[in-house]
Amino acid sequence: MEAEISLLMANQTQASPGKLIYDPFIGTGSMAYTTAYFGALVYGSDIDGRQMRGKEKTPGIIRAAAQYGVDSRIMDLCTFDVTHNPWRSGCLFDAIVTDPPYGVRAGAKRLGRKKAREDRQPPQIPRANPDEPYIPPTKPYELSALVVDLVLLARYLLKPRGLLVFFLPTVTDSYEEVDIVSSLCEGMELVANSLQDFGTWGRRTVVNDYLPPTFDTVPCSSGGDDHVPAHKDFREKYFQGFKGGT
Repeated sequence: MEAEISLLMANQTQASPGKLIYDPFIGTGSMAYTTAYFGALVYGSDIDGRQMRGKEKTPGIIRAAAQYGVDSRIMDLCTFDVTHNPWRSGCLFDAIVTDPPYGVRAGAKRLGRKKAREDRQPPQIPRANPDEPYIPPTKPYELSALVVDLVLLARYLLKPRGLLVFFLPTVTDSYEEVDIVSSLCEGMELVANSLQDFGTWGRRTVVNDYLPPTFDTVPCSSGGDDHVPAHKDFREKYFQGFKGGT
C-alpha cells in the first residue's frame, strides 16, 4: 500500500494517543506504522504468521516499527483466522483499520478444506519431525463474504462510536451504492465512501461507524438478500480483464 494512502486511512480512524486500534489482516504492517505514528496502540493478527514474523527472531513488523520509533506502540501480533477468532464479545477497540486481501497479490484464506472429505477416520501417520508445528488446511475466502464477516466482527469488537475503515475493490461499470449498504448490519452506519480510480476498477475506502446499541430488533440485511454486489468474485473478474458482462 502507498504510504500516503495508509496515512489517510489512519487519519480516518481518528487515531490518537491512548486509543486501541486493531488490524485483523495486518500482513506486513502497512497500517500499523501509521496508526502508531499518530500515538495509538496497535494490535494485529493474520491467518498466515509468516508475513508478520519474517525470517529473523524479532518479528519483521516490530523491526520495521523500530525504524519509525513506534515499536513500543505495537502491543502484540497473533496468528488466527478472524472467522474463528479468540475474542470475547465486547467493546474492546476504538477503531479497526485494515486492507483485506482480495486475491490479486495475496488471496484471502480461511480455515477449512477445499473439498469435503469422506466421513471416515484416516490412519494416524506420525510426522517425521515431532517438533514440526501442525499447519491446518485452508480454503479460499470469497471477497463479498469476507466483507460481511468483517462488518460483523467490527460490530462486536468496537466501542460505541468506534470506526471501521477498510479498503474494498469494486468493478467500475457494475458498481452500485447498494453494494456497500448491503454489507452493513444492525448497529453499523456508513460514514464515508471514497474512490481511488484505476479505470475499469477502483479501491474504495469505506468508513463505518458503530452506533450505541438500542436493543431493538432490527434485520441485519439492509440491501436485500437477492442483491449480488459488484465486488463478488472480484479476483476472477480482475484476471479476466473485467470481461463477460461485468
